[in-house]
Amino acid sequence: MFKDFAENLCRSLIENGYYTVSPKGGAEITDNTPFIMLARNLSPVLYTVTIINAGAVGENMITSVAEPVNMSMERSLAELRCSYAICLNLLAAPKDPIIFKSYVDKKDNIPGGKINQCWWLADLENKKLLFGKNQPTKIMELDEIIKNVLVRRGGKTESNSGSSFHIEKIEKESLIKGAVPVKSRSCTVTYSLILINLLVWAYVTFTGSQDYFFGLFANNSDKVLNYGEYYRLITCMFFHTTIMHVGYNCLTIYIFGRICEKYMGKSRYVLIYFLSGICGSAASVIFTKGISVGASGAIFGILGAITAFNMNSKKDLEGMGYFTILMFTIAGILMGFGDTGVDNFAHLGGIISGFLISMVFTKFFDGKKQ
Repeated sequence: MFKDFAENLCRSLIENGYYTVSPKGGAEITDNTPFIMLARNLSPVLYTVTIINAGAVGENMITSVAEPVNMSMERSLAELRCSYAICLNLLAAPKDPIIFKSYVDKKDNIPGGKINQCWWLADLENKKLLFGKNQPTKIMELDEIIKNVLVRRGGKTESNSGSSFHIEKIEKESLIKGAVPVKSRSCTVTYSLILINLLVWAYVTFTGSQDYFFGLFANNSDKVLNYGEYYRLITCMFFHTTIMHVGYNCLTIYIFGRICEKYMGKSRYVLIYFLSGICGSAASVIFTKGISVGASGAIFGILGAITAFNMNSKKDLEGMGYFTILMFTIAGILMGFGDTGVDNFAHLGGIISGFLISMVFTKFFDGKKQ
C-alpha cells in the first residue's frame, strides 16, 4: 500500500516542480522503503517533503529517520542560495493511524528557525490527511496535492501490487505527462548578475565617477557607429543611473531570472541574457541615436524567452503562464512610451531577440533530444 501511495504522490509532486533528493534515481520504491525525500527551490525558501513509511519504520524510529535528513538541509541551503527550509514530514500509515496521529499531535511547530519541520499524517486505509494539533494545515499547495492523491488512488493501485517501482521511471513518466524538468537547482547566475549590477552602481555613485564611467562604457550611437566601440553594447548593461533604476532592474532579474535559470539551465540563461542585451543595445543605437545605460534589454529578453518557453511547453512556470508574462511585458513597454527617459527600443530589441532565441532552442535543440 505504501509503495502505490508513494509512487502516485511522487509523480504529482514532480509534476508540480519538485525533484527527488533521496533515494537516487535508480532506487526502487517498495512497501519496505523507509522514506522518500523531494525538494523544490523557491529561493529564498527551500521546500522539502519527506514521505515516511510509518508501517515499516515504526513509531520509535520515526524521529531518527526524519530529523537527520531534514537537518542535512543546512548544507543544501548554502548550495542553493536559500535562507531557510520548510520541511514537511508526511507519515504514511497503512494501518493503526491512531498511534501515529498521537505521535504528530505531540510534535511542536516552531516557526522562524532556519529549518522548520512540520508533521502530517496520511491515513492510507481511510484516505484522509490528518494534521497534528500544533501543525499548520496548509503549506503551499501540498495539502491539496496529498488529498487528491489519497482520494484518487486511496493508497491502492492494484495493477502495481507486489512489484517494485523505480524513482527514475516515475520521473520519466511525469516528464512525458507534461511536467517541466528542473535544469538548475540553484540560482547562482541570477544572484551573481544582481550583485554585479549593485556593486557597479554603488562604486560609480559613491565615488562620484558616474560621468567618467558613462563616458567610457555607456551605449553611445556616435561612438558605436562612427568609432567602432562595439564593446559598449555589452558594458552599458552593467551601469545604471539612479537607485530606483538599478533597484527595479535587480528586482525584475530576481523574479524572472530565477525562473529562466531554473527551467532553461545556466548556460542557456547566460546566452539569452547577453544576446538579448546586445540586441537591445543595437536596437537603441540604430533607432534612438542617443546615449543609454541599463540592463533592461537583457531583462526584456528574459521575459521574451519565458513567454516562448511557456507557449511551447504549454505549462505555467512557478504559477506564471505566458499570458501573464506577456501582459507584464506590454505594460512595461507602454509605461516606457510615457517616459522620455526610457529606451523603449532597447526593450523591444531585447524581448524580440529573447523570444526568438528561446523559440530556436525549444523548436530545434530540445525537439532533437526528445
